[in-house]
Amino acid sequence: MTKLQEPNYGNCGIGPATQVPRLRRMWRRLVDASIADKCSIRVFDGNLYSLMDDEGYYENSGNRKLINCLLYTWDGIRNLALKDEKEQGWDARIIERTEEEQEKINHLAQYLDAELMELNAKQKF
Repeated sequence: MTKLQEPNYGNCGIGPATQVPRLRRMWRRLVDASIADKCSIRVFDGNLYSLMDDEGYYENSGNRKLINCLLYTWDGIRNLALKDEKEQGWDARIIERTEEEQEKINHLAQYLDAELMELNAKQKF
């Protein structure tokens, strides 16, 4: 019997950080869809958190504080976007929300957009 060899990701948790230009493209598509698709929200969440999971990038990019701010902003958006998920049912992919809820999400989205643009300008990939 042979021992399975584990992949060597270095300091990369389960994988490397998603490149910021790709994150920005994903973000624009998510915003264009009103941040309403539950599956897309989760996919973006994983890619965004890859910035922290890749410890080498997180610690050595010079952007640790900005990444923390960006993730804090995203957590607020995600929590608000998915808040009625159980009530609306697991089979519905698109989340319904009130106009007031959408305005709150749009307001927070402006901050995340600015943080992603700043991170893109500072990136050292």
